[in-house]
Amino acid sequence: MAGIGFRLQKLIGEDSYLGAVKAYVYSAVISSGPWISSIAALAVLGVLSARFLPQEDRDIFFATLVYAFALSLVTTSVVQMAVTRYLADQLYLDNKKVLLPTLVGVMLAVYAGEMALLLPFYALAPFPLFFKLSAGALYLAISGIWVSMIFLSAARDYLSIVVAFVVGYLVSFGAALPLGVEYGLLGQMAGFTAGQMFTFCVLVSRVFAEFDSDALTPSPRRGWGVSFAGFSYLRRYPSLVAIAVLFNVGIWADKALFWFAPDGLLVGRIYRLFPPYDSAMLLSYLTVVPAMTVFLVDLETSFYHPYRAFYDAIAEKKTLSEIQAAKARMVDVLKANLGRLVKVQAYVAAMTLLFSQPLFALLTLPESQLHIFRLGVLANGVQAFALVLMLLLLYLDMRGSVVIVAAVFLVGNTLGTLATLQLGWAFYGAGYLAGALVAALIALAALDNRLTHLERLTFMRQPMAATEER
Repeated sequence: MAGIGFRLQKLIGEDSYLGAVKAYVYSAVISSGPWISSIAALAVLGVLSARFLPQEDRDIFFATLVYAFALSLVTTSVVQMAVTRYLADQLYLDNKKVLLPTLVGVMLAVYAGEMALLLPFYALAPFPLFFKLSAGALYLAISGIWVSMIFLSAARDYLSIVVAFVVGYLVSFGAALPLGVEYGLLGQMAGFTAGQMFTFCVLVSRVFAEFDSDALTPSPRRGWGVSFAGFSYLRRYPSLVAIAVLFNVGIWADKALFWFAPDGLLVGRIYRLFPPYDSAMLLSYLTVVPAMTVFLVDLETSFYHPYRAFYDAIAEKKTLSEIQAAKARMVDVLKANLGRLVKVQAYVAAMTLLFSQPLFALLTLPESQLHIFRLGVLANGVQAFALVLMLLLLYLDMRGSVVIVAAVFLVGNTLGTLATLQLGWAFYGAGYLAGALVAALIALAALDNRLTHLERLTFMRQPMAATEER
């Protein structure tokens, strides 16, 4: 994603307020597009559909969207980071012809697995067939969006990503509301799904436009133009699979525990929800958008140059003092930008907490959810910081440490949430905060240790002799 960040920085370099605003808006959509759009959709459609849908239908619509996003995020995370690493290696080797065949191979494999998960839903869910088909198409579209974003980050086509999400959600709103008025829950689900299908199709079409489509043409050497080579990285880098799965399951662990708590709500005879916790936590996610925007536009791009200079100094066999000077520059840039990110997130959290009561009044949300929202703001800010630290650790190839951080986040969130369920309503959300805080502290300690001993660890981890594979 740093490549997109560099392109966005050119807008900031135009020395105009409009250029800077465009850069940060684009960054917000790119870094948090699915989250922003899904939460905004749930909020706006929830308010507007109250005029023509009964509460039970609104709960079913809400539950279908939440489950589609949660399950698609967890299931696609199995391939997400490993395939990203494969694409990075192929781009480093200037082997761009494999990208489209890999996209097709990944999509085929992911959809085969997703269809296996959908079959019980189609068989057991007590909904009309048309609703099941719309919900299934929504789930597949969102899964495809997660996968296609991997390849679009390689394409670095930031404008297409923004257009796809903005227009896609305009289509979702524009279709869901009138169809919901006319046909009820079935129409609203079909209309919303149409917008997500549009977003998915635009994203995939941009990948095809960016890379060599001739690579998909069948030939005796390439076969049918479909490549499953990226899946070899699941075996080669199992730690990347573990990181993605552990972290994404950790994000949803507290929500799932609340769903199946004694006070959880059964919706449509198949879904489980805990509406007070779900709505407050989902709304609090929006407060991390500024931090992720700063990471994409400023921190990652500022860090990349001195990071690259440090490893170039090693590759070019410069003196130890030159290597240490390059490391010092990298550490200084990293500390300055991490400090800026913390300040931005702290300011956003403080302002949100300060005005949380008027915000709830504006959105007509019950004040009983206010303390959950406030804990969610703190928890998501800490979790975003932990995620940034994990990404920086991956830059330094500390995959083992990141596995530990992701596992601590999952276990901490799970145990903390189980404890808060016993402690009662006043503590709801504290378990998520505790899990994120412990994970962030461990990640920070690991990053500090790695940077302190970076020269020694870098040289000690090199092979004694080149192997044929290397």
